[in-house]
Amino acid sequence: MEFIKKHYEKLVLIVLLFAFIGSMFYVLNIIRETAENKGLAISTGKADQIALNGKDKIFNSDFLVKDNLGKWNQSAQRNSNFANMTSDLVIPLELSFCPFEDCGNMIPFGYMSGKNCPFCGKLLPKPPKRRVSRFRRTEEDLDGDGIPNREEENQKLDPQDPYDALYDRDRDGFSNVYEYMNGYKMHLAKSHPPMWHRLVLKELGRQKLPVIFKAVNTNNSPDQKRWDIQINHMNPRDMTVLRTTDVTSLGGLLTIDNREYQIARIELRQTKLPTKEGESQRMKDESIIYLEETGGKDRISMQIGKDVFSSDVKAVFIDHGMIDKEGKPAQFIVGLKQKLTVGNRRNARETYLLHTIDTKRNMALLVDAKTEKIPEKVEEQMWVTQKGHIPEDMRIRPVQKITETVEGENMPENIPGGRRR
Repeated sequence: MEFIKKHYEKLVLIVLLFAFIGSMFYVLNIIRETAENKGLAISTGKADQIALNGKDKIFNSDFLVKDNLGKWNQSAQRNSNFANMTSDLVIPLELSFCPFEDCGNMIPFGYMSGKNCPFCGKLLPKPPKRRVSRFRRTEEDLDGDGIPNREEENQKLDPQDPYDALYDRDRDGFSNVYEYMNGYKMHLAKSHPPMWHRLVLKELGRQKLPVIFKAVNTNNSPDQKRWDIQINHMNPRDMTVLRTTDVTSLGGLLTIDNREYQIARIELRQTKLPTKEGESQRMKDESIIYLEETGGKDRISMQIGKDVFSSDVKAVFIDHGMIDKEGKPAQFIVGLKQKLTVGNRRNARETYLLHTIDTKRNMALLVDAKTEKIPEKVEEQMWVTQKGHIPEDMRIRPVQKITETVEGENMPENIPGGRRR
């Protein structure tokens, strides 16, 4: 024990030396075994890159276009039924969002025309009409409504309100901006453009008249003068709404479309319908009455329950200067050589005569009802077209919400038409 105590450090070193030598032999044995195993050989394979010449023709743009010019397919619409719902890679597709809160998915804008949302399946409403303004915001016209700031302040309008330009301050049927742009005073009712500027030609043709031959009652008498004839007068703006009922007889007078007619003849066409036992007798009535204009040459025939049309071509005018509470403009049906009065007592009426109807060009020529003469200068002639004389973005507007695009911005619109500010 005494020996171990004196030499224990040396003994520890000897033990560590033998452990080191043993580990070296172990490592050398592993290296030897690994060198003898020749089965694990990794192949490098072939190179996956090749060197190309930058001057080669495949890098020449002129060569590529010339060589492939005939291979390019012309861009064409794939299916007319999906014109607003598909797009080529280079043609942007107009998109929208489903307005229903439980959906809100992005969909092609073409679906917003009475189709169902492809996600929630609900019927999509038709969006309001977008209107593009011709005016821009400047320092002189902060709201971009076409009326300078100084002029708006003088007329007690709001230079920050872009919609007051479409007010009708003096109630003459013309918007503030249209009167300003044409040199008239927007605050004086007697200062206004010609009244016919308010008119737009809606259509030309034989017009449906607001009357219906409803029934004839012979009163069991062969004498036609004792027969009762029922005529229903409908609302001209809504032919489904009954306005008045008139019971008359042969020789009676009727006022239709501002003309007076007399019932000249009755053609009775009543036939019995086959009935089953126990059923009451039914009649099929296809009787016709013939009307003649008093003091004129116009003739009209009316069959029971059938629509009645004018015998001559008429013009339907829309007056955008006269708008009702529902926002609908007034409508006038005028025949050739008939008169049309535009305006009111406030701004003095102007009466015109429909002189010419041009069905090929969809135009109607008005003349002064007093002179009935056509001005020699073309620029002074009163031709009314389907586009109208007043630009659409300068017409007075009723209170409504529509979408307006001004210099690329979408803005709500609330334009009261025909009332003072």
